[in-house]
Amino acid sequence: DQSLVEFSSVREQVPDRFSAITDKLVGLSKSLQLTEAELETLKSQTAELKEETVLLKSVKESLDNTDKTNDELRRKVEFLERDRSEHEHTVELLHKKFEENYQELSSAKSILAKKKVPTVRLCVDTTA
Repeated sequence: DQSLVEFSSVREQVPDRFSAITDKLVGLSKSLQLTEAELETLKSQTAELKEETVLLKSVKESLDNTDKTNDELRRKVEFLERDRSEHEHTVELLHKKFEENYQELSSAKSILAKKKVPTVRLCVDTTA
């Protein structure tokens, strides 16, 4: 009798347990679908990140090239500044030499003016 009561009790619980198991399976199925959707989203995001990575590498390469160009230009500017400085120094020396030569010329003219160099007159015979 007791086994019958237990069997009857278990039999009454079967639909409830079956329903609970079905509900769990439905829940797991929905959870699995969400996980698959999340996986697809992650795949999509990964593809986007790969595209951004390629773009960023290109931008970095461009910036590196710009840095190299800037370095070259900086060296050229430094060279031109040194060259300009050397030219300015040369111009200063030439100007100083010009001033010295001008002073010597002025002094020579002054000495010649004081000495009164006799002038020679040429006479041309127009009667002949």
